[in-house]
Parts: sequence; C-alpha cells; structure tokens
Amino acid sequence: MLEILKKSKYEKILIGSDIHGPYVDHKAYNCFLNIASRDWDRIILNGDIADFAQLSSHDKKIGSFDREFHDEITLPSEIRFIKQEILAPLRRAAGKTPIMMRLGNHEIRFLMIADNNPSALAELLKTMRETQSIYLEGVLELDKYKIKLSYAHQDILYNTFTVVHGVKTSPGVAKANLIRYGSGTSGHSHRMNAWTQVFQGSVQGWWESGCLRTTKAIEYLPHGDLPDWSNGFLTLYIDKKSGHFFCTPHFIIDGECEFNGEIIKG
Repeated sequence: MLEILKKSKYEKILIGSDIHGPYVDHKAYNCFLNIASRDWDRIILNGDIADFAQLSSHDKKIGSFDREFHDEITLPSEIRFIKQEILAPLRRAAGKTPIMMRLGNHEIRFLMIADNNPSALAELLKTMRETQSIYLEGVLELDKYKIKLSYAHQDILYNTFTVVHGVKTSPGVAKANLIRYGSGTSGHSHRMNAWTQVFQGSVQGWWESGCLRTTKAIEYLPHGDLPDWSNGFLTLYIDKKSGHFFCTPHFIIDGECEFNGEIIKG
C-alpha cells in the first residue's frame, strides 16, 4: 500500500496531540514512538504537548482535589521532563522526519501568563533566565530537536485538510468543526470521535485525535471520577496536488494499538 501511495505522490503524515507533559501515558506514548519510527514525510504534534499547570489561572480550583504530582512539579522540572521524556525520544524515533509542533491552550498559558496568573510570573521569569530565552521555542530548545513551532490558529494542508488544536470539548465537536472548517482534525477533547458528511456531492470528514496522556486518576477530577477520553493518534495520507486524503484513527487500548495489521505494544 505504501508503495502505491508513493507513486501517487501522497504525503504520509502522523498526527498526535494532548500529551500534557508529566501526565503522559508512557505506554501510549511508546506506541506512538514505535509508529513514529516508521516511514513518514511529516509528524504533527497538534497542541498540549505541555501541561503548564503552574501557569494556569485555575490553580486554586485544581489544588482543591488530590493531584498525582501535587505541587512538586515546578515549571523548570516540567520543562526538563518535556525535553527529556517527550521531545528527545520523539526525535530519536523519527530520525530525520520533519516534526511540526502546534500551540494548544496549555502552551498558550505560557504566552498569556501576565494576563492569566500574575502570581506565576516570577517563576516564569526565573525559567526564562535559566534558559536564556523569552520564547517558548527557546525554553523548550525546539531547534535542538529540529522541531518547528507553528503559531497559526489553523494549518491547512493542500487546501483540503485543516489542522486546529480546538477549543470545544462537547461530544459534538467533530460535527461542529466539520461545519466550521471543512475537513480536518482537532485535539483538545481527548476523544477519538469522527463525523463524516456529504457536502456538494463530496464526502467530508472531521477526526479527533484522542490523547497521549494518562486517562486514569486525572489530577483535576474528583477522586474516582473517570473521563470520557481515549488514547490514540491519526494517520493521514494526502495527495500533494489534489488534496485528496485518507485519514485513519488508531486507538491505543491498554497500551496496545493496531497498525497495518500489526499489534504494537507500548
């Protein structure tokens, strides 16, 4: 199948989202890394690679519940974790494959700290001094890992497939985004829902990319509450000329996923 796709000039893209820094599900992420080591033209991290709970305006509310890491995760320690446990392993797995990281609402916390949570500004400034950068790409050393950061609200691939991180979490997100953007993908909801519909005689679709973070013992939910989330990722094969595409969701269940007929264990 891959040989046929090469001949027809399709770009092969791996899409994952919502790792949330130290709340990563290691088995799910190992599945993703295994797939990232395959033959890809591009890898897209579609937002919320970081968590940055330290910078949230909701810290007081979050702190009222039991949290897996409590207050021991400082901003510098999370940044080190992201670089050592998320970005470095991904670059090793991907080899020379281009990687694009997109902003999610949790990364935007970093950009909006002065408005969101002035009490966290001192910690942020300390981190900036240590990393000698005021920019997110500098703080995360994205150049070192050869990762490009997109500040765009949406990236449109070959005029037919829109990539946004997303802002809604309701069960109807896929349908709503399809109507708003046309075909594409979003993260943010941590679900793997999809919606397809015929527009002007053509089948269009929207796919949610699930998440690569833990889906159990959620740090901001009351003890014992289970979220309606799924671990997973997407693969996209898109024609560089026509924009014709095939988007496929891949669920990760109990640390295992199916890919091209093979069971991958994280």
